[in-house]
Amino acid sequence: NETLNASTQQVEMLQKSMDEAAACHAAKISDLVTEIAQLSKEAENATSTVTDLTVRCDKLSVDLERSREKNAELESAKVKSEAFARNLALYSEALDAEKTALEVKLREKLQSQEELTQLHFVS
Repeated sequence: NETLNASTQQVEMLQKSMDEAAACHAAKISDLVTEIAQLSKEAENATSTVTDLTVRCDKLSVDLERSREKNAELESAKVKSEAFARNLALYSEALDAEKTALEVKLREKLQSQEELTQLHFVS
């Protein structure tokens, strides 16, 4: 009888010990599940952030390419404008020279006409 009681007590103690261990393991598993859920959420947020950054980088890349194209167009326009300005300056110089030559001819004709008029009046 005593042996049976001792065995029963041992079984009860083992059962209690197993129940406590099971409860401890269940709590640890619950903590791990919570931590996994949190890490999963953080991973989703990180993935979303990476996706957003990738989209922004793509847009910036397109903007950069457009900017380079515009810079090339502006550079071309600048070169054309400088060439036009040089040609305009040369044309202006040529017109000034032609104007000066015409003024000289006009003065010569006026002087010649004045001399003819004086001769006409003298005679």
